[in-house]
Amino acid sequence: MFTRQHYVAIAEAIRRADEKEARKIGASKVLIIRDVACELADLFATDNRRFDAAKFLAACGYEEKTK
Repeated sequence: MFTRQHYVAIAEAIRRADEKEARKIGASKVLIIRDVACELADLFATDNRRFDAAKFLAACGYEEKTK
């Protein structure tokens, strides 16, 4: 089972990778990184019923924009 520390470390790694790729090459690679984050959120939710996928994705830098 994953722990909160795992979730935090992985989210930070995704955020750093996303920011680095966005500066280097643009949107296509960033979308791949976002897809990986979504897949990991699904895996973590399966592993832990209390896992909050929206909170994880926000920590990765993928907060839903509200109007």
